[in-house]
Amino acid sequence: MPLDAELIKMRMQCANINIAQLSEISGVAANKLSLFVNGTRGIRNDEIARLRETLAEVEQLIAIAQPFPLNFKNTTTIRDLIISMKRGELERRDA
Repeated sequence: MPLDAELIKMRMQCANINIAQLSEISGVAANKLSLFVNGTRGIRNDEIARLRETLAEVEQLIAIAQPFPLNFKNTTTIRDLIISMKRGELERRDA
């Protein structure tokens, strides 16, 4: 399995996000993403970059939400939260 695919798969597991959810948030087709993370097909470099960026945003959102868990089932809400985070409307507040 290519290193990019392995790293993306590992980051997905750490964030507790599945292929369908990452596909919806990133815009990379679910069938392409599935084949990629399972090591049976490559994807374009721009799609890999988009997946990396999306996972970085998801990880940042998870950190902001701590100690509360995020539910990735509503991907529209997650996308909206990422947009708000990018605008500076969400930030982590340490107690």
